[in-house]
Amino acid sequence: MLLVVLGSLLFGLLGKEFFYPFLIGALLVTFNFFILARKLPELIKMQKGSVFSLLVNFYFRLLFTAIVLFVCIALLRFSVFPLLIGLSTVVITVMLWAFKFIIFGYYKQKEA
Repeated sequence: MLLVVLGSLLFGLLGKEFFYPFLIGALLVTFNFFILARKLPELIKMQKGSVFSLLVNFYFRLLFTAIVLFVCIALLRFSVFPLLIGLSTVVITVMLWAFKFIIFGYYKQKEA
């Protein structure tokens, strides 16, 4: 989330032709990961039909993402570069979070 705020400030300084595509890309990928994070605990508890439910959820999110990207690129003529940077913010955040645990260590060794 910190990258979204920092990126929004940076692209806000460059102008609205960079700010809005970045913001839409960041919100779109955050929405996708949010829906996935809410759905996975339900799917883990399900005994039957979890694969079908996961596939239906995936394809609806994919369709929604495709429609939003089509509207932004084809109809609104947004620049693709800030849109892709916005889409990559969650991936970069997850990588930084993982590196933090690799470098600083999440599990501490308990001494007897």
